[in-house]
Amino acid sequence: MNDYDVLVQLYFAPERSMRRVDIARAVLLTASGITRLLDGLERNGWVEKKACSTDARVSYAALTETGIAK
Repeated sequence: MNDYDVLVQLYFAPERSMRRVDIARAVLLTASGITRLLDGLERNGWVEKKACSTDARVSYAALTETGIAK
C-alpha cells in the first residue's frame, strides 16, 4: 500500500517530483523507511532519484514514464 501511496503522491505533485523528506512526511514514514521504499520503486523503474540544482543536501524522487503508466 505504501508503494501505491508514494506513486499517487508523485503523480499529483508539480513536475511529478517531490523532495524525499516531503514524501516521507506525506506517507508517514521515517527517513530510513522512505529510503528503503524508494529504493524498491527505483529498482522497478517507476521512480528515479534527482539531485537538487541549488542544494547538494537535497534529493528528489521523480516519477518515470513507467511509473506514470503503473
